[in-house]
Amino acid sequence: MKSTMNMLKNRIGIYRLAAILLLIGIVLGTIAANILQRFYLNDLETINRYFGTNVNLIKINYGSLMKYIITSRLKEFIFVWISCCMVFGMPLLSLLITYKGICIGFALSSSILCYGFKGIIVYFAYIFPQCIIYIPVYILMVKKGYDLCENLYFSSKVSFKGKKSLTREYLPIILLLLLFLWIGCIVETYINSALVRNVVEWIMKQ
Repeated sequence: MKSTMNMLKNRIGIYRLAAILLLIGIVLGTIAANILQRFYLNDLETINRYFGTNVNLIKINYGSLMKYIITSRLKEFIFVWISCCMVFGMPLLSLLITYKGICIGFALSSSILCYGFKGIIVYFAYIFPQCIIYIPVYILMVKKGYDLCENLYFSSKVSFKGKKSLTREYLPIILLLLLFLWIGCIVETYINSALVRNVVEWIMKQ
């Protein structure tokens, strides 16, 4: 599988390969959301009605929310870079991209099924404005992650000492991406939460 992934990456290009995997995931997520709607849609509508009715009464614990968001994003970040230091890093990273696509397709389709076309606004409210920061971070993670895995295992034979040296070369970009990821977490905690509150309140008044 790793040789297949390497061949696809070299023939199609990293960005095209990532875009194709993401699109496949979105399609799969959309199909799953529509097939499984009878199992979750009623509960989702009930939760959304409750949240929409009581949105002004809900007090956000920003400390707990910040901790949850940072933990969630950091797990993905660490998973990506650990995967890229393994021989099966490319397939693992490709599976992560596909999984992200499935999540996007499922969430967007579920939102549309619940709110109609207004669900598109609701979905984008949940991912904005932190997506402005997260998207470049994830794109660079994919690019640098694929590069690191290729340099470690596919370009040429590298000794253990050489692998350690090569990994250290990626440390500055990893720290820079981690900084922007942290900024994105702050934006998601304090700005996005207020935006979601306002959008849901507006939707419920329509």
